[in-house]
Amino acid sequence: MAFNRMYYCIFFLNIFLSCNKNIKIEDELINIKVDIDKEPKVVDFNDYFVSSNVIALESIDESIFSRIDRLCLFNEQIYILDKQMNTVFIFNSNGKFIKKIHKIGKGPQEYQSLTDFTIDRENGQIVLYSDRPYKLFFYDLSGNLIKTKKLNDLYNSISSLNGKIIFRNKHDDHKEYLLYEYDIKKDKMNGFFRLNQKDKIFKNDFIAHRPALTKDKFIHVSFPYSNLIYEYNDNSQAAKYFIDFGAKNMPEYVYEDEKSFQELFKYGRENNYGFGICNFRENDDYITFNYQISKLVIYNKKTKESNVVKIIHNDNMIYGSYIAHNGDDNKFVSVCRSQTFKKQMKIYKQEKKWNMIPNYIKKIDNRVSSEYDNPILLIYTFK
Repeated sequence: MAFNRMYYCIFFLNIFLSCNKNIKIEDELINIKVDIDKEPKVVDFNDYFVSSNVIALESIDESIFSRIDRLCLFNEQIYILDKQMNTVFIFNSNGKFIKKIHKIGKGPQEYQSLTDFTIDRENGQIVLYSDRPYKLFFYDLSGNLIKTKKLNDLYNSISSLNGKIIFRNKHDDHKEYLLYEYDIKKDKMNGFFRLNQKDKIFKNDFIAHRPALTKDKFIHVSFPYSNLIYEYNDNSQAAKYFIDFGAKNMPEYVYEDEKSFQELFKYGRENNYGFGICNFRENDDYITFNYQISKLVIYNKKTKESNVVKIIHNDNMIYGSYIAHNGDDNKFVSVCRSQTFKKQMKIYKQEKKWNMIPNYIKKIDNRVSSEYDNPILLIYTFK
């Protein structure tokens, strides 16, 4: 049985790579095995984490947002992108609102639609990417505009490393590559990873609101129709990880039917296949990601063990929806709606567990009063 599983994995990987001979593979592609036939686990907080923090993002007229499309932790500040509102919100580490970047218009320093943003750590800048017009907007970390840069093409999302901006292709047919690198100082664009037939089939059919281009120590890139995770670092751009669901890997013939992503996702869910990998994030000892959009996997790099996690049990904490934040740290971030937070606090009071709740969380409970308040961030620190 073990031999058959290994043969299947190698066969599956070889088919994928044969479709894209431009992809560079690390000398030792790291295989992350995930058994999705087992019931998702309720894991104990202490199994993975050493501390936790609850942050209520201030809810005033200027700071209310509708959803989180990108979250960055940097320099004791929290940066949140809401694409629906075309706005980047800035909070301090305690959740107090500082400022927002919202420059809607047709002027030279304005945009009509905001697609993504990143923090350029080397230059201490916030970089916004607009798809109307095709343009980069460079701000200081307090949200003051520095300069703009016109672009010639449309992209899907961005990140940054060592003074370079990385773009993920919007999969327009006239583009050759999956990823593009823009060197700010040299004002030069360079592409890598040529599009293969599978890329062209799915084009822009991506998972909504789930980061597929994330920045931790390096930049990691995932595609929902692939088990490969790419890494962009100081020295190279290569396929680094293979997420191995064993016999539950999505069969290659399903892709060949040229279904839409929505059809593939439905087929994958109905047959419990590993599919739709996103929200990939790595630190020194752990890797976290989602498959089937929302199912969470925590992988221990030391023990090489992975768990599909149903809930993280913590007596004085609630558990929200995991999001892969941008930030070179040892954190795990989840987002909890304000009404869910209030409901859980009410349960604690009724079950007489209120004495177990830290005082600062009780104060948050007093402040959060509306179902329209901003969500609560739960930030755990890995061991």
